[in-house]
Amino acid sequence: SNALEHGVMGLDSALKSDPSGFTEYYQRRGAALEQLKEGYVEFGFEHLSTLDGGCLVVSVLDSGDGFEYDNESGAESPEGGFYGRGIPLLSNLCKRIHYVGSGNSVEAVFEWQQES
Repeated sequence: SNALEHGVMGLDSALKSDPSGFTEYYQRRGAALEQLKEGYVEFGFEHLSTLDGGCLVVSVLDSGDGFEYDNESGAESPEGGFYGRGIPLLSNLCKRIHYVGSGNSVEAVFEWQQES
């Protein structure tokens, strides 16, 4: 979602700071999707089995300019905000998140173990 909405279409999450902005954001998103003529989001998946579980590596690359990911890694959503939750949530679910280059490429590593 971030790759498409922010990377390819250039939408700003700050619009979602209140309920009316949330509505406006998704209206703009719909209009941008209808007018979209170029751009891409590519996904890659690699699954590795381990003795007691597994690992899933998900790669996402978009055609956008990227973002300053050093400033986003610990970002929290504004108090009561409707945006800014995605990266912190992903950070909690993943063993590792690795941004590449300008931030338009990311690799997320999910690991799990079977319960005994």
